[in-house]
Amino acid sequence: MHFRLLALTVVAAPTLPGCGADPSDVGAGFAVRTEAIVKGEPSDAGDDAVAFVKAYPPDLDATHCTGTFVAGNLIVTALHCVSHHLVEARFSCNPDGTLEPQEPGGGILGAVVAPEMIEIRLGPTPGNDPDAIGARVFTTGSTQICRNDLAVILLDRDLDVEPRALRWDAPVEVGDTVTAIGYGATGLSGPISRFRREGLRVLASGPDSNDEPSRTAAPRTFMVGEGPCHGDSGGPAFAESSGALIGVYSLLTTGSCTALGVRNVFTKVAPFRDLLSDAFEAAGAEPLLEVLPEPPPPSEPRSNVDPLGGSGSRDEPSCACRLGPPRPASAEWLAGLAFFASVVVRRRRRAQ
Repeated sequence: MHFRLLALTVVAAPTLPGCGADPSDVGAGFAVRTEAIVKGEPSDAGDDAVAFVKAYPPDLDATHCTGTFVAGNLIVTALHCVSHHLVEARFSCNPDGTLEPQEPGGGILGAVVAPEMIEIRLGPTPGNDPDAIGARVFTTGSTQICRNDLAVILLDRDLDVEPRALRWDAPVEVGDTVTAIGYGATGLSGPISRFRREGLRVLASGPDSNDEPSRTAAPRTFMVGEGPCHGDSGGPAFAESSGALIGVYSLLTTGSCTALGVRNVFTKVAPFRDLLSDAFEAAGAEPLLEVLPEPPPPSEPRSNVDPLGGSGSRDEPSCACRLGPPRPASAEWLAGLAFFASVVVRRRRRAQ
């Protein structure tokens, strides 16, 4: 299967619909798209931990992505958002996460952009002036897009943003539901805006170790269906069970965000705890960790008192008329019986 870096959008080249997009995408209506995340909804202030990330690689057009605050001065995003790469070159990703370039340079990541060339902007519709600048970038060191596509940006200042919790231990399971958020391309002439889509189901989840075999999603990644689109790279997947950040958006598997059978690939957060710990230490902050919902309390044991007076439980049916051992006869009852017998005997004698 061929992939393109469709998740990243070229901002400084208004004639292009998106990085690596097929020419047919223009005619298909991408240029007039009114929402970034397919079938998404506008994101409000409740999502302000999600920020706009703009990078300026030397000799390349500026690119825009999405990132998530995990501390007041720390943002998690995709590595390819802050790396040099040939966005137009095709490539393939194998199930084990290895890269197969289909064109020279396809899927290969180069040097990381200088931190001071990375801007962070806040709000559902970010302005032109940055709210913070990068001070340091922590990366996985990956040289290709197919796996380990994660980076953490330390900012030059603390911002008044409520950070999101991180998934630190729990796995991402098939069937989990997530909310995706991103600043995708909303049209060639319109402003950049933040969108969200809830209820995205995890369709495949790769192993958390590079040493384990994988048949569907590459190691340390998971897949969802239709949702994220051009420019949403680095955007979060929040677990709907807890609200914690569990992944960042890496790539799209088809030439169109709405293609039949489209798969969107997220890089998991939990396998990179060491990298994140280093970034938190440099930031002078402590991570907020996911709090999983408590399991429901065990059901109360059912009463052994039957409502009709029996002594059984519902698992052992009881009845108010249950038969038991014979009761011992009382003295009064025996005396009455003897009197009745004597009367019968006297009547029989008289009849004779």
